[in-house]
Amino acid sequence: MIANTILDFSESTWGEDRLCVLDQFCCVIDGATPLKQEEFAGYHSSAEWMADQLSLYIPKSIADSVSYPLICKNFIQAKKNICCTFPDTYQLPSLTTAAIQQHENLIKCWVLGDCSVYLLMKDGHVRHITDKRVSRFSKKSQQAKIQAIRRGEDPAAAVLTQRIQNKSKMNQPGGYWVVGFIGNFADEFLEYCIEAEKVQAILLCTDGLDR
Repeated sequence: MIANTILDFSESTWGEDRLCVLDQFCCVIDGATPLKQEEFAGYHSSAEWMADQLSLYIPKSIADSVSYPLICKNFIQAKKNICCTFPDTYQLPSLTTAAIQQHENLIKCWVLGDCSVYLLMKDGHVRHITDKRVSRFSKKSQQAKIQAIRRGEDPAAAVLTQRIQNKSKMNQPGGYWVVGFIGNFADEFLEYCIEAEKVQAILLCTDGLDR
């Protein structure tokens, strides 16, 4: 597997996205920006901490017999002790992710949240794999901002209120699913499997590039 990577934090020296590239495995990780931006465990935010910690955990845990959803589940179990540092469950860190793993002649793809896997087939067809369940909640935040501006109200306060409401739907039926400290998210990964010989190239990206 040959991988070219781009991780760009613009003019900043930190960011909440991470990559993990191994011999037969690649993934992108997007930490969910917290409701309140403040330093956590030596990082600029709890989102950056979680994304970075998962990227460091994967190389120690990867194996053909261990699926990526299980790795994420085991990672959360290993970090459960941080939950007591957050007064409310909606403040707990979370992340979205997409990954591919090649085993012999098969490529497995996993997605949870609004990260994406694009498969360019040798016949020219492109398959896009992403989890759209989170999109309608992101749109609610955008709509809250627009409506607040129209009413002459504080858009930041309106977005914060909407994001708290969105968090109440995280990792539960009828809501959206991410890697986080509540809910049985590991069973909610979208999974796709294809023969490697049919694939020309693969793009993994977070929602920032996808937009």
